[in-house]
Formats: sequence, structure tokens, C-alpha cells
Amino acid sequence: MLDTVQLPAGARLYEGPLPPILMSVAGYPEIGNRIDEHRSWSVPLPAKSLRSYPFIPVRNGFDRPGGGAGGTLTTPDGTAWLGGSVRSSLPLNVAYAQLNTAVTDDGHGGSIVRVDAIANWTPPKTKAELVPADDHAATITVVAAAVPPIVRRHVVVTDPKQFATVAAAFDRLRLAAVAQVHECGLLNVRIPGLGFYGKGTMVTEIAFSHDPASKPNLFVWTPTCDGVGVRANGEAQPTLSETDDFRNTLKQAVLHPA
Repeated sequence: MLDTVQLPAGARLYEGPLPPILMSVAGYPEIGNRIDEHRSWSVPLPAKSLRSYPFIPVRNGFDRPGGGAGGTLTTPDGTAWLGGSVRSSLPLNVAYAQLNTAVTDDGHGGSIVRVDAIANWTPPKTKAELVPADDHAATITVVAAAVPPIVRRHVVVTDPKQFATVAAAFDRLRLAAVAQVHECGLLNVRIPGLGFYGKGTMVTEIAFSHDPASKPNLFVWTPTCDGVGVRANGEAQPTLSETDDFRNTLKQAVLHPA
């Protein structure tokens, strides 16, 4: 990812000692299987003039331009302008990737730019977490966490085009990053077979099967504390990472069944 960074004219790779403030700016997400490295450049421009420079262009797969406009860090060692962007286009064995930028004055009229690349890899997604090729039905149920759970929506998707859209959105999900520290909030209601939720939480269940009358061979529910829950033929599978694409596809299927 570091090779995708866009730099101002005159920038040169910098391998000298970093200003102290750039030694403390790297913020790493608390995830397992993390890979991180950084690179620095000297630029013949004052740091203040680079506050909004687009070091991370959208064309390289990031969700927004990344530069020094994200915030500032001021310490007795000086001021650094911070930015960053998350990469949205990823291979299936990468759960998370981002670039962080930090710019500070070098004390001689120019500046030092530090860019940190952070990524989290996951094992390959197993065949068990793909919709079977001979499935043609998806039963989608939306329930509110209560005692007992309250069914808000129930739709059976059998239209070939709409089913293929739902199945493809699920198949695109990747394994979730292993969080080392996370907070799930108040979980005070148990939904049988799914786990504990905050009262009133809306939970969507998707049961894939050969046809509406067949026993489901792939059962999916979201959200969970860590992502998307999956059981294949009754066996629990690794948690998947939810995406806007998957959420929106389910919403369309529930609100506009074919």
C-alpha cells in the first residue's frame, strides 16, 4: 500500500531520525494477525501547507482521499497534522487495511511526512461459508430482541434473479478481523439460537435452502457482537465481516420482494 502514496513535488525518501512527535502518532486497531510498516519522506514545503494534501488518492481503492485534514496532534515536541483512509477494495483473505498520514515541520522550512500501512489478514474463507450451488431459496426473517422475540418481517425469496443477488452478496463477505479488545454494550435479552442482544435490537436471519420446503443447509444472522454469524448444516463457522453491500441487499429483498 505504501507504493500507492501520492507525494508533493520534490519529496524524497527520508531515512534519518524521525522528529519525536512522529514517533507517537501511529494508532493501530486492536486486531489480531496485524501487519504494519511505515515509510517517511522529506518535503521542501512547510507542514502547514500540506494539511489538506491528498496523500492517499481514491483511485487506489481507498474510500476517501486521505491527507493531513483529519486532525492535529500537539505536544511539547510540536504539532503534527494527521489523516488517513481505509481501503475498501480488498482480497478475500484481508479483513482490514488502512493508511495513516502524519506531517510535521522539520525545523528548516520543510517537513517530514510519515505514512503507516496497517493490514489484517485472515485465513481463506471455507466452502462451508458459501451458498450451495443447488440452493434456490432464502428465507429472511427480521426479529426484534424481546422475550419472546417479535417477528417484524418474514420474506421467502425464490425469484431466481433476487435470490442470486442475495446469495452473491453473502458470498462476497470475508472473515472478520480477530478483535483483541471490543465492547458489545448491554446484552440483556437472549434470542434462542442466536445469542444475547440489547432489548429492541433488530436482528436479521437468513436461511438458505434448496427450496422453501427443504431444511436450511446454511443459516446466517446479523448483527452479532463480532460480525455475521454462520452455521452450515448445524455447525458453527467463523464469523464474517458485515458490509453495507450485504445490509442493503437484505433491506431491498425484505422491502421489495420480487
